[in-house]
Amino acid sequence: MNIDKMRDEFEEWATKNGISTVRTPQALMFANGQRRAEGDYIMAESICAWAAWQQSRSSLVIELPQRLSWGAYGICVEAQGDLIEYYDTVAAIQSIGVKVK
Repeated sequence: MNIDKMRDEFEEWATKNGISTVRTPQALMFANGQRRAEGDYIMAESICAWAAWQQSRSSLVIELPQRLSWGAYGICVEAQGDLIEYYDTVAAIQSIGVKVK
């Protein structure tokens, strides 16, 4: 998942849950001496929530089923195949608690 899509999902969730998504328009230094780079969240709870959100997404790892390809006698297992079985793929995704539409 790219960072922009991840941030959009985070900000949608944060907004629904009352967490500020205000970001700095430029690099700033606050009175308490803390620096915020351009585009960083301003509020401490937003910074913490964003870090937790990123960490939770980076820990999602899905082991996909074996790859398949069309062989002379039909579909066969092949390391470089272009196909994967739909239901096995859905099961692999759901096995880590992620919903599939």
